[in-house]
Amino acid sequence: MKLEAILEQSGLTKKEARIYLASLELGPSSAQMIAKKAKIKRATTYDVLEALTDKGLVSTIIRSKKRYFIAEDPKRVIKIFKEKQKVLEGALPYLKSIYNIEEIKPAVRFYEGKEGIKAVWEEVLEDRKEALAFSSAEDLFEALPDYFPSFVERRVKLGIPTRVILRESKRARERKRLGPRELREVRIIPRKFVYHAMIVIFGNKIAMFSLKKHFMAVVIESKRLTEVQRAMFEFIWGKLK
Repeated sequence: MKLEAILEQSGLTKKEARIYLASLELGPSSAQMIAKKAKIKRATTYDVLEALTDKGLVSTIIRSKKRYFIAEDPKRVIKIFKEKQKVLEGALPYLKSIYNIEEIKPAVRFYEGKEGIKAVWEEVLEDRKEALAFSSAEDLFEALPDYFPSFVERRVKLGIPTRVILRESKRARERKRLGPRELREVRIIPRKFVYHAMIVIFGNKIAMFSLKKHFMAVVIESKRLTEVQRAMFEFIWGKLK
């Protein structure tokens, strides 16, 4: 991953990341020199340098009546980000109390790509309660070969049980065989029911995953809809051996 992208993920804007990296390479430099290095207009560079100064990522010195900008040591940058994280963590209980107000919760969320799918699976772990699922074992392991085995390990360590309805396949039979030691109970439906998607029911949420080509997930947060989906699952579960 490029350094610029890493800094952006840490909370900087694209221009802030470019200008910080340019300053880091140049050492004490004028705004004009930094603008040229970062390939950003000088007027914009002044504004961004001021923003970085306010964030504690850039400092200034005066030499021969000229102002020079100096990027802070990367160790200092990491420390600043950690301090901000601590502040945010301290505010987390209050933020969650706001988030839990039913009226402001999003009813439906969409995620694209494999990273989005992983984010939803992390919610399953956070819920810490039994998860119910309709799935195709082959598609799931093909879609997330590196992630899903580790997810199962973490789920087991957290003591989260799951019941899964799977299409008949070699992988499905393996999931059933390993079920007892992985806190998973499996029931199997005939192979003739063809699908390449997955539905997971947990908490007051229904998560639907597309596991072929265009990877995506949809999460619906609704107590009423989840009750219906659970009832459907339990009905089918009861009909299977």
